[in-house]
Amino acid sequence: MSKCLIQKYLASYIRPETREVLERLMNIKDRWKKVLVIPCKNEGLDFVNFLKEIIHKNADLLIVVVINANSQDRSECQKANECLAQTIKSLWTFEGLTQSESLSKNILLIERGSGDFLFPSKQGVGLARRIGSDIALFLITNRQIELPWIWTTDTDAKLPNDYFQCLEGISSEFSAATYPFVHLQGELNASNYRALKEYENFLHYYVKGLRFSGSPYAYHSIGSCLAIRAEAYAKVRGFPLKQAGEDFYVLNKLAKVGKILKVNSSPIQLSGRLSDRTPFGTGPSTIEISNNHLQGKSYLVYNPRCFQILRDLLIFFETWSNMPEAKPHPHLPPKLFDYFLKVGGFEQLASLETRARRASDRLRRLHEWFDAFQSLKLVHYFSANHYAKIPLKDALEDLEKAARFSGHETRRSQSRIGVYTESGQPQICGES
Repeated sequence: MSKCLIQKYLASYIRPETREVLERLMNIKDRWKKVLVIPCKNEGLDFVNFLKEIIHKNADLLIVVVINANSQDRSECQKANECLAQTIKSLWTFEGLTQSESLSKNILLIERGSGDFLFPSKQGVGLARRIGSDIALFLITNRQIELPWIWTTDTDAKLPNDYFQCLEGISSEFSAATYPFVHLQGELNASNYRALKEYENFLHYYVKGLRFSGSPYAYHSIGSCLAIRAEAYAKVRGFPLKQAGEDFYVLNKLAKVGKILKVNSSPIQLSGRLSDRTPFGTGPSTIEISNNHLQGKSYLVYNPRCFQILRDLLIFFETWSNMPEAKPHPHLPPKLFDYFLKVGGFEQLASLETRARRASDRLRRLHEWFDAFQSLKLVHYFSANHYAKIPLKDALEDLEKAARFSGHETRRSQSRIGVYTESGQPQICGES
């Protein structure tokens, strides 16, 4: 592990209130094998049972619980946070670190969910993951945590028995790992559960679309199913401070500093519930899809033609990387040519032609520029302007037909951004 890199991050990017906690943690003699970060907002006492179960199975685990709310959240949310914090403190023996942080044998409780310790306006889960993960990074660097991984999940997750063991001994070439997942019905009625499973199918559909295109970013971006190597976390400067999508953006950066591991484990079980904890994501999408069902509307998703456009672009990247002097720009379809011009693509090519001598370096840098976010923007653009959304069922069928017709299974990108497969060989993220 590069201690210099991590210490630079800890010196430059830790929030002042978190730094106070770290100063107190330096004097703690406790040691753990692994660390898990869990943001927690407006949760009931079921979360206490979650903590009991996971601690019972993992005596060598430290759980960093970040109870949070911001200044705009309802008073009921703050009251629920206070109640949960008091319940947790009553069940485990804690010692106070600072006024709003407490430590037990297996739980570090960070209270940012009520009173004088609320998050700033418009801050949420991204800041919660950032605080918890920064603390985890410090403990790993200080050798108070043995394994160099920061696991992060959510309060509605049921973790499989092999959750932690899967990453023991994994090569340092991997910057992050994503776990398989499945949504359970939980507290949802039949109608809402149907909507939730449609959204889950959309998540798989989007990754399949990226896989079809040959994108090296074909992985799931779900914060409850994510683990990050400590050194890579420091390299990308931690979680972005976003109310939602922090998992997408951090993985987008992590894929550029190492490979993303697709964990071959039992799935994480995510409990179905209707939630407004974040402005977009599973909860709000489930509500929207369910409302559409009530109005007799189908759930519409990106047309597979958008992924074909992305595929055309990525094939062009490979062609150009091997023959930059040939200027094969006219080989781009007209609509894609116009879009590539719009986003400054040709300026990128001109710059790389002089800066990168090897084809592999040119392709890698193109993929680093045209990353997961750029890919999503392309799909959005062509969906809004050229290929209207279609029902999910039709989209899945059309994508399968397109993959069979194109011989997708035999095509691999030459980018070095990759993923670990069950066979143990590096392969492009999401390829199977």
